[in-house]
Amino acid sequence: MKSQSFCLRIRAAALAASLTTALIGCGSSAGTTTAAVKTVAPTGAITLRITDSPIDFADHVFIQVRGIQLQNSNGSGSTFYYCEGPGGERVLQQTDCAQSAPLSFDVLALTDGLSDVLLGDQKIEAGKYVWMRLLVDAVSGVRDSFIVTGGAEYELTMPSNEQTGLKIVRGFDVDANEIADFTVDFDLRKSVINTKTGTEFMLRPTLRVVDSFASGAVAGTVDTSWMTQSCVKAVIYAFAGADVTPDDIDMIGAEPVTTARVHLDPVSGNYTYKLAFLDPGDYTVAFLCQGAGDDVEKNDTLIFSGATNVTVASGNTTQLDLGP
Repeated sequence: MKSQSFCLRIRAAALAASLTTALIGCGSSAGTTTAAVKTVAPTGAITLRITDSPIDFADHVFIQVRGIQLQNSNGSGSTFYYCEGPGGERVLQQTDCAQSAPLSFDVLALTDGLSDVLLGDQKIEAGKYVWMRLLVDAVSGVRDSFIVTGGAEYELTMPSNEQTGLKIVRGFDVDANEIADFTVDFDLRKSVINTKTGTEFMLRPTLRVVDSFASGAVAGTVDTSWMTQSCVKAVIYAFAGADVTPDDIDMIGAEPVTTARVHLDPVSGNYTYKLAFLDPGDYTVAFLCQGAGDDVEKNDTLIFSGATNVTVASGNTTQLDLGP
């Protein structure tokens, strides 16, 4: 009995120590038991937001998004669709919808540091991601994405090569058991093309992605002497790097990272602006009186004022007042 009890204790200890165990001796021949171990990939979570750098000639710009694709560097990926649930509620699912329930954003309302949520703390596989794609609906003849200007509504169309979605090639990491938070700047000033017919507008998206937690901002006032009657659509431009010579938006030379409109604050009576969701680093900030004169399809000659160097720090808003 003593020998049998000792043998049982040995076997119990061996089983507790490993999923794959060799049991040897104790009055029997040697044997091996193997248990299959399923490897589960570590997971994190992602929050994805949308914001905008505004345009001057529109009252509203509605962008319809039916889903999000995220591509991992290991070849795997996740696609999330906005679908209608059994009770009529909007749900996220990873297969295409029987009944779609897309999100619609008036991105022109998401300026000056405001944003809205595309994905909220969504669980995904941890790792390095190489791109994301916004599945935007802009189908000709369908009321999905559209622009409102002068009180009239016009459809937004996209080039045929963009019909599969708006792909943003920008690497980012999602750490295990952590929440990554990124903001997509739709940048309407660069993205909406007026075809000059007055009734046709094309969506040629220029998107950038910023780490929401690491980003900073620049905000301040504009001297009233610069805000003459002709400056009804004044804009502030931010260029990456110090001592940059400001230039227009035309895909040639220096291009602004983002822009912001100048507003009259009815409470303080000051003209104010805010450049938000900027990566930490050095920038050149400049004032443009005739913001509406920057045609992205042309190389315009524009007069900038008050070009000033500023450093953006993570999580902070740097105060920069512009004037003579």
